[in-house]
Amino acid sequence: MAPFGLLLASGVRGWELAAYTWWSLGLLVLAFVDAAVLRLPHRLTAATTAGTLVLLAPLGLTGSWSGALIGAGCIAAYYLAVHVVTRGGLGLGDAALMVPIGFGVGWLGWQLIIVAVVIGHGLGTVTIVVRRLTHAARTPLPLGSYLVAASFAVMVAAVAVR
Repeated sequence: MAPFGLLLASGVRGWELAAYTWWSLGLLVLAFVDAAVLRLPHRLTAATTAGTLVLLAPLGLTGSWSGALIGAGCIAAYYLAVHVVTRGGLGLGDAALMVPIGFGVGWLGWQLIIVAVVIGHGLGTVTIVVRRLTHAARTPLPLGSYLVAASFAVMVAAVAVR
């Protein structure tokens, strides 16, 4: 419930509130699934993206459609390229996850996508360092969970300051 309280407190209203509530709920489910089973189901990712687009549609051209679409496309293409180059080292689910993350954060400004990605990877890096320092088991990192947390934080902060 805390994420939705933050969303309400951020000042977002109307169709944007409906869209970001759907977006947040979808990303929250994806983060928990990724943390539990290291998978990001494409059906959930697609449903999150589609619902967000449908709920933002009534805003017409008042929102930042170009920033959102270009940002989501570019960051998803980049992650897809990393997936291919690393031969699956970065999961395809992570690349697909960048579509709703890129669109939701990109709606507020495409530059914020970069901020969310850097913060998400930073959180993941800190986790890896702590695991190694504490000699914890070397298990795969659910990167999607960190990217979701970072993108939500960036979105709430961006809405609160506009």
